[in-house]
Amino acid sequence: REPYGLIDHTQLLSDVQTQNAIIVTHAEPVPYTIQFTGTIPYIFFLKNFILWYAGPALGVTAGVGAIWATWRLLRRRISPAQALLLLWVIPYLLVVGRFWAKFGRYLLPVTPVLYMFGAAFLICVLRKIPRAVRWLGRGAIAAVVLATAGWAFAYLNIYATTNSQIAASRWIYGHLRPGTPFATEGEWDRSLPFCLPQPGQCPAGYNSFQMNLFSADDPSKISRLVYALTHDDYIVMSTQRFVDSIPKVPSQYPITTRYYRLLFHNRLNFRLVKRFAVHPRLGP
Repeated sequence: REPYGLIDHTQLLSDVQTQNAIIVTHAEPVPYTIQFTGTIPYIFFLKNFILWYAGPALGVTAGVGAIWATWRLLRRRISPAQALLLLWVIPYLLVVGRFWAKFGRYLLPVTPVLYMFGAAFLICVLRKIPRAVRWLGRGAIAAVVLATAGWAFAYLNIYATTNSQIAASRWIYGHLRPGTPFATEGEWDRSLPFCLPQPGQCPAGYNSFQMNLFSADDPSKISRLVYALTHDDYIVMSTQRFVDSIPKVPSQYPITTRYYRLLFHNRLNFRLVKRFAVHPRLGP
């Protein structure tokens, strides 16, 4: 797709090796992959595919369909077209499932094929069950379709509701006076409040002190933590990226891990004032 691989193939190979060290082997740790510490190869992808990416009904159906198609392949009872698809899916999952970084987007190349196997499995079952109880098969198909549609509509609530970071930014502008000292977690995340396009929603006086919590636990970081805890009135966390990652590697971040533990136990003279979150939901 791009000509740069041919123009500068040396740089291309270097970039591929770098990404392999970050994403595949974790030989080069970076902040945004700490979150995968302790995750189990294959199981992490499977759990999230069923619980989040596809939804329970479609996720289980797709998984069963893939197993069914594999069984048919082993018994040589599968068409060449189906075998070709399966011979793409199996090696891909075997390789990608072992990656250190298990981002959901890595399943996108095989997701449509998994859905096709799930649909084929349901249709095969429907055709093979006795006519007298075929209504059960139709009911199962209808249940999968309806449950998946409900899951999709529930997810639409996330996009039909004001983004939680925008809502938090508006709250900050409405409750903190300009010049109020507050700290944010620092690089590798989007600091709040956002500069919003509405009139009066990008005022001066809302510059935060960045603690840079993904940096090493060294004396300079301790100084930043002490400064924030003694000079700032608020600590603003724009996502859970830091708090869900850093405590997973206490040997690397012993001080920051203890900081989070004390903070959430209200032992640092701070208490939770407001939390913003949007979840999948059906109905108002």
